[in-house]
Amino acid sequence: MSQQLPKSIPVFSSLVDLNKPKNQQRLRARYEKYKAISDEKLDRGEWGNSWRIEMNPHVREKGVAFDLVGCPLADFAKKHGYTEIMPVLCGFDHLTAGLMHACLFRAHTVATGSTRCDFRYLGDREV
Repeated sequence: MSQQLPKSIPVFSSLVDLNKPKNQQRLRARYEKYKAISDEKLDRGEWGNSWRIEMNPHVREKGVAFDLVGCPLADFAKKHGYTEIMPVLCGFDHLTAGLMHACLFRAHTVATGSTRCDFRYLGDREV
């Protein structure tokens, strides 16, 4: 017996198509907005252990690229002995990319020992 996706999932998937440059610009703008807010809050010590974002640190010309610096999820998992679940949690990023008609390319994660998680989304027709 197969499970059906909630009605909102196909709607989301049809609205967020990262093969369209306009949608890539919108996603990039959302991450830039989060970066501005989080930088301000973290610099004031208000958000404790949260992600910092570096937008396109590797100067990618296509897609949407950013690095998340640090990972409160990985920190929590390490502190409480749950590191074995991190590949599952990190794997959801690839599922989310698929819903956006994109592929996620990521070579590093905090969960595997890096200081950052590098994200690069390309539309699935660009790959």
